Amino acid sequence: SGLTADGIVGPQTWGLIDTGKIARPTLYFGSTGEDVEYLQIWLKAVGFRSLVVDGIFGVATEEAVKNFQKSNNLTVDGIVGPQTWAKLESINV
Repeated sequence: SGLTADGIVGPQTWGLIDTGKIARPTLYFGSTGEDVEYLQIWLKAVGFRSLVVDGIFGVATEEAVKNFQKSNNLTVDGIVGPQTWAKLESINV
């Protein structure tokens, strides 16, 4: 699988666990929970290193999402819907 056994379920591990066929929920400012943590892990993996993984979609997460959307020619609205999820999960990290 090419993974290093480090005991951490990071984006590469999630990529092997998750085939991407499960519909992701739409996330936005104020959302909380495991889906937000998953989003934050991916955002950290694609370059938003200072983002805290806390499961809370607050100001920092919204700004990271907007910056990600802008740099990937997506609609910049800070909302993580199907297009943002697809682009985020298509990046090899």
